[in-house]
Amino acid sequence: MVGTVLAVFIGMLLVHREPIAAVKPSESATSLPTPPQPALPDAVVPQDSPDHTPVSLSTGTWVVRPHGIRGRNVLKIQNGTDLDAAVKLVTASVPRKTFWIVYVKAGEEKVVSGIAAGTYLLRFALGQDWEAAARKFLKKAWFYQAGKQFEFTETEPTEDEPGKYTELRVTLHEVLGGNLPRVEISEAAFNEGDPGQ
Repeated sequence: MVGTVLAVFIGMLLVHREPIAAVKPSESATSLPTPPQPALPDAVVPQDSPDHTPVSLSTGTWVVRPHGIRGRNVLKIQNGTDLDAAVKLVTASVPRKTFWIVYVKAGEEKVVSGIAAGTYLLRFALGQDWEAAARKFLKKAWFYQAGKQFEFTETEPTEDEPGKYTELRVTLHEVLGGNLPRVEISEAAFNEGDPGQ
């Protein structure tokens, strides 16, 4: 086991129409009533507007679905921060390759199973207001990597012994006395190895 330090408001312009009084030829009118303006098209509230509701996904939502070789190893991820997290498992070897990215809401936990034997880096982004198309947080974004590599091993069962596999637990928040510090990284480092990068 490893301890770690680690709505849309649709606006519509309503036009109030007053009856237009007929102007008699004998009357001198200095101005005519302003004709009504056409209604503006429905508008989506911009993300920087105070009326915008930040987007948050459900814990366990796959931002990038697991792919590649599957195994029996398990990783338990606990997000004890007050920000949502996008957590990813990346190969330790270069060039980096992202195996999956999973969403973990603030204060929640996700167990990921099926991890193949190998050496990996764990990276995660913390923030608010998820943008699915860009796969990033729009507010309060921070990027981290676990302070050491994760080793997953497994053995096949035999007649004499059951098979063995690795089960690790990591916390994204800092834990007093923990032995796995989190290291702040750049957004570019966090995105390294992602599909399309």
